[in-house]
Amino acid sequence: MKVAVIYHTYDGHTREIAERIARVQEEGGRTVELLPVEEAPECLMGYGAVIAGGAIHIGHHDRSLRDYVKRHAGDLSTIPSAFFSVSLSAAGDETEREAASCYVEELIRESGWHPDAVAMFGGALQYTHYGFVKRKVMQAIARRGGKPSDGKRDYELTDWDAVDRFARDMLHLIEARGEAQPQWD
Repeated sequence: MKVAVIYHTYDGHTREIAERIARVQEEGGRTVELLPVEEAPECLMGYGAVIAGGAIHIGHHDRSLRDYVKRHAGDLSTIPSAFFSVSLSAAGDETEREAASCYVEELIRESGWHPDAVAMFGGALQYTHYGFVKRKVMQAIARRGGKPSDGKRDYELTDWDAVDRFARDMLHLIEARGEAQPQWD
């Protein structure tokens, strides 16, 4: 069975999470296509499952990802599918995690897609990769949220064990739903 792992990334960290999910799928015996949303296929026929994800930026997931899952909500509902969201809020306290959850709920509500599984992962503060203005803005956001703000180094806030559990859970979900091909219109 072929699994598509489709992602949108701003600074590369979401791609690293998608790569980890893809690796777990491959280790579980799946054939995987790892695709940035800009290269994702318009026809999902032939995929036995889809795992899609993206980072939150300025309070929303990227429009290209939102539009993609909205266009494909019907097809995504016929096969095992999952969504993962990456944000600083997901690595925060209960109030911040609730905010991150609202961003995910917004994407699901707008798209009409109801994934079988949803996960939220903390992102990264990649200060050394940011330009001056973005670094200062991200430092201010980090300070307000009690996150590291030393602009001379990078910080990873991702719980990689949680990423692995999510990816393994998807393997089990795919198994539970069976190897039957979806009924494509």
